[in-house]
Amino acid sequence: MGRCILTTGRIAEKPYRIRVIDRNVYTVEELCYSIAQCASFLDEDFMDHQLLVWLEESCELAELASQLRSLLRGRCAVEDFASVLLLYVGYQSTAEIERIRASISSGKGMEPFHRRLSEAKFAASRGHITQAIELMDGIEAELPELEREMRGRIWAEKGLLYAQGFRYAEAADCYGKAWRLSGSRQNCVRYLAALRFSIPEEEYKTFIDEHPELEDPARELA
Repeated sequence: MGRCILTTGRIAEKPYRIRVIDRNVYTVEELCYSIAQCASFLDEDFMDHQLLVWLEESCELAELASQLRSLLRGRCAVEDFASVLLLYVGYQSTAEIERIRASISSGKGMEPFHRRLSEAKFAASRGHITQAIELMDGIEAELPELEREMRGRIWAEKGLLYAQGFRYAEAADCYGKAWRLSGSRQNCVRYLAALRFSIPEEEYKTFIDEHPELEDPARELA
């Protein structure tokens, strides 16, 4: 006999995707668990209108969606938005929710990482490529383990720098990592383009034959 799993609202047929950690959730309990895991790098992007639609329509939590919508109209802080959601669901204890709130508040989301990436891109624009790559490596090393979106952006930026320097093997490696993190078709095409320049044509064709899932983006390079 299977276990009985209690949830607030209903289990959604279609998931909500938490972009910052590239994770699908089907219940508000899964959402609360994920918030706790990535609290230190939640930012204003988390206060997403689509999240409210998902809560209202997929989870049948109209009251919660209404409360959160009212907060958005008042331009609330991320920690306030998350606290109302967590308290409503009651998945974590009050003490745990306070710790999550403090982590969101002290972490200041991804803003410092975005600022440092802008500094790295500026260094690259001035021709200081080695410095820019070192700055990006430093950011990537400090990112929280679960964070995927910024990590993917950094690998894509590094891929661009290597490609501009005709270092196509390194560019392919970076774009490949960016594509796997982001699922972006653009990064996939860039990965294949860099790969094509870095290996013999016959080897490239064999690679595409062995990976039929890449045939469609590969056509853009034909």
